[in-house]
Amino acid sequence: MISVLNVIEHLPSYATECLPVDHAIHQADGIADAVSEVIGAATDIKVAAVHGHSGRTIVEFTEDNGVDLIVIASHRPGLQDNFLGSTAARTVRHAPCAVHVVR
Repeated sequence: MISVLNVIEHLPSYATECLPVDHAIHQADGIADAVSEVIGAATDIKVAAVHGHSGRTIVEFTEDNGVDLIVIASHRPGLQDNFLGSTAARTVRHAPCAVHVVR
């Protein structure tokens, strides 16, 4: 089984004051629908769009779902992240399984 996970970072309260109350649900549903449309009729792919802190949520999802391998993209950050993006760096450090970082 392949899991496609999209983590949506929480917005600060001052940013959500102008948004509808259920914007978070619609956002997650929209992302999950868009990804499902791209992957088509594949039955062995699980799509999830969740809210939370990216690095922490990826590790928690991995632990809760028995994931064997994480494939994660990384951007070109500054030296503070040791040449990985902050989400990729946190995932590599804390994941209970192998992590493949794609740049």
